[in-house]
Amino acid sequence: MYHLIVFVLISIKSGHSNSVGAPQSACALMMPQHGVSSQPCSLKYTMESDKLQYSAGDTIHITVRGSTESDTFRGILLIAKTKTNEQIIGNWAVVGSDIKTLACDKIKNTGITHNSPSDKSSIEAIWHAPSNINEEFTVIKATIVETFDQIYVNCFSITLTAKSVNFI
Repeated sequence: MYHLIVFVLISIKSGHSNSVGAPQSACALMMPQHGVSSQPCSLKYTMESDKLQYSAGDTIHITVRGSTESDTFRGILLIAKTKTNEQIIGNWAVVGSDIKTLACDKIKNTGITHNSPSDKSSIEAIWHAPSNINEEFTVIKATIVETFDQIYVNCFSITLTAKSVNFI
Protein backbone atom coordinates (compact mmCIF):
# COMPACT_ATOMS: atom_id res chain seq x y z
CA MET A 1 0.00 0.00 0.00
CA TYR A 2 2.86 2.39 0.86
CA HIS A 3 4.33 2.02 -2.65
CA LEU A 4 0.97 2.81 -4.27
CA ILE A 5 0.65 6.08 -2.31
CA VAL A 6 4.19 7.12 -3.23
CA PHE A 7 3.52 6.32 -6.91
CA VAL A 8 0.31 8.38 -6.90
CA LEU A 9 2.06 11.33 -5.27
CA ILE A 10 4.92 11.20 -7.78
CA SER A 11 2.46 10.98 -10.70
CA ILE A 12 0.51 14.12 -9.79
CA LYS A 13 0.99 16.90 -12.34
CA SER A 14 2.94 19.89 -11.11
CA GLY A 15 1.20 23.27 -11.15
CA HIS A 16 -1.01 25.35 -8.96
CA SER A 17 -4.60 26.22 -9.72
CA ASN A 18 -5.52 29.68 -8.53
CA SER A 19 -9.28 29.34 -8.41
CA VAL A 20 -9.59 32.31 -6.05
CA GLY A 21 -7.33 34.64 -7.98
CA ALA A 22 -3.81 35.19 -9.19
CA PRO A 23 -1.06 35.31 -6.56
CA GLN A 24 0.94 38.51 -6.05
CA SER A 25 3.94 36.80 -7.64
CA ALA A 26 2.11 36.66 -11.00
CA CYS A 27 2.09 40.47 -11.33
CA ALA A 28 5.61 40.93 -12.70
CA LEU A 29 5.39 38.60 -15.70
CA MET A 30 1.57 38.43 -15.91
CA MET A 31 1.95 34.63 -15.94
CA PRO A 32 -0.27 32.33 -13.85
CA GLN A 33 1.49 29.53 -12.03
CA HIS A 34 -0.44 26.71 -13.68
CA GLY A 35 2.65 24.92 -14.95
CA VAL A 36 1.56 25.29 -18.60
CA SER A 37 2.73 27.56 -21.42
CA SER A 38 0.79 30.50 -22.80
CA GLN A 39 -1.38 29.94 -25.86
CA PRO A 40 -0.89 32.01 -29.03
CA CYS A 41 -2.95 35.19 -28.85
CA SER A 42 -6.60 34.84 -29.84
CA LEU A 43 -9.44 37.10 -30.95
CA LYS A 44 -11.80 35.40 -28.48
CA TYR A 45 -11.63 38.31 -26.03
CA THR A 46 -11.66 42.10 -26.21
CA MET A 47 -10.69 44.90 -23.87
CA GLU A 48 -12.42 48.29 -23.93
CA SER A 49 -12.07 51.56 -22.04
CA ASP A 50 -14.39 54.53 -21.76
CA LYS A 51 -11.55 56.92 -22.67
CA LEU A 52 -8.08 56.76 -24.16
CA GLN A 53 -6.72 60.02 -22.72
CA TYR A 54 -6.61 60.87 -19.04
CA SER A 55 -5.54 63.50 -16.54
CA ALA A 56 -4.11 63.06 -13.05
CA GLY A 57 -6.71 61.54 -10.72
CA ASP A 58 -9.11 60.49 -13.52
CA THR A 59 -11.10 57.27 -13.38
CA ILE A 60 -11.27 55.01 -16.42
CA HIS A 61 -13.75 52.16 -16.81
CA ILE A 62 -12.20 49.01 -18.28
CA THR A 63 -14.26 46.10 -19.62
CA VAL A 64 -12.90 42.70 -20.66
CA ARG A 65 -15.34 40.41 -22.45
CA GLY A 66 -15.66 37.47 -24.74
CA SER A 67 -16.06 38.32 -28.43
CA THR A 68 -19.20 36.15 -28.48
CA GLU A 69 -21.54 34.97 -25.71
CA SER A 70 -19.91 31.53 -25.74
CA ASP A 71 -16.38 32.97 -25.25
CA THR A 72 -16.15 32.81 -21.48
CA PHE A 73 -13.14 32.81 -19.20
CA ARG A 74 -12.45 31.64 -15.66
CA GLY A 75 -9.55 33.82 -14.60
CA ILE A 76 -8.03 37.21 -15.22
CA LEU A 77 -5.10 39.36 -14.19
CA LEU A 78 -5.42 43.06 -15.04
CA ILE A 79 -2.63 45.57 -14.34
CA ALA A 80 -1.72 49.11 -15.44
CA LYS A 81 1.97 49.68 -16.21
CA THR A 82 4.00 52.55 -17.61
CA LYS A 83 4.95 51.87 -21.21
CA THR A 84 8.62 52.83 -20.88
CA ASN A 85 9.77 50.89 -17.80
CA GLU A 86 6.73 48.75 -16.97
CA GLN A 87 6.27 50.17 -13.47
CA ILE A 88 2.86 49.44 -11.98
CA ILE A 89 0.87 52.68 -11.89
CA GLY A 90 -2.45 53.84 -10.41
CA ASN A 91 -4.89 51.71 -8.48
CA TRP A 92 -8.05 49.74 -9.10
CA ALA A 93 -11.61 49.42 -7.82
CA VAL A 94 -13.92 46.51 -8.54
CA VAL A 95 -17.30 46.58 -10.25
CA GLY A 96 -19.41 43.51 -9.54
CA SER A 97 -18.72 40.36 -7.57
CA ASP A 98 -16.58 38.27 -9.98
CA ILE A 99 -13.31 40.11 -9.30
CA LYS A 100 -11.21 41.48 -6.47
CA THR A 101 -8.21 43.77 -6.13
CA LEU A 102 -4.69 42.41 -5.80
CA ALA A 103 -1.63 43.85 -4.05
CA CYS A 104 1.10 43.81 -6.71
CA ASP A 105 4.56 44.72 -5.38
CA LYS A 106 2.89 44.65 -1.93
CA ILE A 107 0.91 47.80 -2.78
CA LYS A 108 -2.84 47.49 -2.21
CA ASN A 109 -5.28 47.69 -5.13
CA THR A 110 -2.67 47.71 -7.91
CA GLY A 111 -4.11 44.74 -9.79
CA ILE A 112 -7.40 43.00 -10.53
CA THR A 113 -7.97 39.25 -10.45
CA HIS A 114 -10.86 36.76 -10.35
CA ASN A 115 -12.25 35.51 -7.05
CA SER A 116 -13.80 32.24 -8.24
CA PRO A 117 -13.28 29.69 -11.02
CA SER A 118 -16.78 30.23 -12.44
CA ASP A 119 -17.21 31.07 -16.12
CA LYS A 120 -17.37 34.80 -16.81
CA SER A 121 -18.57 36.44 -20.02
CA SER A 122 -17.18 39.83 -18.96
CA ILE A 123 -15.71 41.80 -16.08
CA GLU A 124 -15.62 45.51 -15.39
CA ALA A 125 -13.12 47.41 -13.27
CA ILE A 126 -12.24 51.03 -12.61
CA TRP A 127 -8.66 52.27 -12.91
CA HIS A 128 -7.73 55.39 -10.95
CA ALA A 129 -4.90 57.38 -12.52
CA PRO A 130 -2.25 58.58 -10.07
CA SER A 131 -2.29 62.18 -8.85
CA ASN A 132 1.19 62.74 -10.29
CA ILE A 133 1.85 61.53 -13.85
CA ASN A 134 5.50 61.08 -14.85
CA GLU A 135 5.06 59.10 -18.09
CA GLU A 136 3.09 59.89 -21.23
CA PHE A 137 1.76 56.38 -21.88
CA THR A 138 0.13 53.82 -19.60
CA VAL A 139 -0.67 50.31 -20.82
CA ILE A 140 -3.57 48.37 -19.28
CA LYS A 141 -2.59 44.70 -19.70
CA ALA A 142 -4.64 41.55 -19.27
CA THR A 143 -3.83 37.88 -18.96
CA ILE A 144 -6.90 35.71 -19.46
CA VAL A 145 -7.37 32.13 -18.26
CA GLU A 146 -9.98 30.39 -20.39
CA THR A 147 -9.42 27.04 -18.65
CA PHE A 148 -6.61 25.71 -16.48
CA ASP A 149 -4.42 24.90 -19.49
CA GLN A 150 -5.70 27.56 -21.93
CA ILE A 151 -3.93 30.77 -20.89
CA TYR A 152 -3.43 33.95 -22.93
CA VAL A 153 -0.56 35.97 -21.42
CA ASN A 154 -0.20 39.66 -22.33
CA CYS A 155 -2.42 39.21 -25.40
CA PHE A 156 -4.83 42.00 -24.52
CA SER A 157 -3.94 45.61 -23.83
CA ILE A 158 -5.04 49.22 -24.20
CA THR A 159 -2.62 52.13 -24.33
CA LEU A 160 -3.79 55.28 -22.55
CA THR A 161 -2.22 58.69 -23.14
CA ALA A 162 -1.75 61.23 -20.35
CA LYS A 163 -3.00 64.72 -21.27
CA SER A 164 -0.15 66.30 -19.33
CA VAL A 165 3.02 64.88 -17.81
CA ASN A 166 4.94 66.17 -14.77
CA PHE A 167 8.60 65.48 -15.40
CA ILE A 168 10.60 65.37 -12.20
